Amino acid sequence: MRSLAMSHVEIENMTLPMKLDLTSLESSNGWRERIVGLDTKQPLLDGRLVPYINLDNAASTPPLRDVVEAVHQFLPYY
Repeated sequence: MRSLAMSHVEIENMTLPMKLDLTSLESSNGWRERIVGLDTKQPLLDGRLVPYINLDNAASTPPLRDVVEAVHQFLPYY
């Protein structure tokens, strides 16, 4: 695995370090692991748990783990 590269995001004169996993960006099969909640099971009325199927990605796509981590890093400053 390649090392993590450091990048920075500037928000109103404040610079926050961001980690970027270059391996997952380079591999086409790394996308599934980067999407939050893709393997979450949803309960049916009969009690079974089944994979959720998102039929409306145009309106609200699930977030990428990179985005969740960036928001988490920014929250103390919000």
